[in-house]
Amino acid sequence: MIKQVNNVPVMPQIMGHAALLAGEPVQRYATDALTMYRCQLAAWEFYGYDAVFPAADHSIEAEALGSILHYYQDNYPALERPALAEITRWEKLSLPDPHRHGRMPVTVEACRMLRRSLGEQVLVIPKIMGPMSIAGQVLGLEKLLTSIVERPEAVKELLRFTTEVAMVYGKALLQAGAHSVLIYDPIASQQIMPINIFRQMELPNLKSLFAGLKEAGSQMVWFQIWSTSRFYPIFRELGCDMVTIDSHLDLAEAMASLPGLLITGNIASFAFVEENTSEIERLAKNCLASVEGEKRYILGAGCEIPLEARAENILALVKTVRKTGPLK
Repeated sequence: MIKQVNNVPVMPQIMGHAALLAGEPVQRYATDALTMYRCQLAAWEFYGYDAVFPAADHSIEAEALGSILHYYQDNYPALERPALAEITRWEKLSLPDPHRHGRMPVTVEACRMLRRSLGEQVLVIPKIMGPMSIAGQVLGLEKLLTSIVERPEAVKELLRFTTEVAMVYGKALLQAGAHSVLIYDPIASQQIMPINIFRQMELPNLKSLFAGLKEAGSQMVWFQIWSTSRFYPIFRELGCDMVTIDSHLDLAEAMASLPGLLITGNIASFAFVEENTSEIERLAKNCLASVEGEKRYILGAGCEIPLEARAENILALVKTVRKTGPLK
């Protein structure tokens, strides 16, 4: 469970932003465990929030499977060439070893170091990608969507494999000391995929993944996907413990519609780039007022905090919740 704190917990998803805060190249942060560890630790000490996030870009699993990335010094790497040219060749992929392949060992070791240093002071929460998003990174989004229509059975087979990839990676992170895991699945979102396709293709895989991670010791499974309120019944089915509610959704409605689930959000992530501290404080107070001290709520953003976020805005978020006084 979430570590007990006197105030509403605050968990902005600080990942690569920690590198820029520390004056380190994002490329080094994303490829070196010691740098990731030091940057995450420094960001936590500077901001004072309730979780650290040893994580980087969305392509770690895909790179371990053979996808080629283009690296930038001060930004996350981008997918340059997917591992698969065709869906029919997915069986040529081999299950990666999280301790040897690609950059999986970077986050595994960063988790180990953070848990060793921080113990139970704050949660250590790495990120893994959902099965559909891994599939999109190893096949390419356009080919994946075309294959869903033209070769649905082959896509289902690929998704069973990418679910196993996510499971193996997630278990390695937990064994290294992660308290919990954040599963992010943007390619399966309603912006890209109709709900009926999600139910057919992705829902069974996510249910299996979440159950396996909890059995492996994850204190909670946190699921993040762009959604509308029409997705709430699926959130209730998935077997996750916590969900992110994005800024376009009504926070009070989400709390009422999702009983039993921990909820975080729902400040727009780019507000931390574009707004000033007064606006961040106002948005944070609005969130806290919407939930009326509900103990299932964790203050945060609708997604990862952008790399270029203004440090004073993140400090304003944390200070606002600390000034609200203890939970009743």
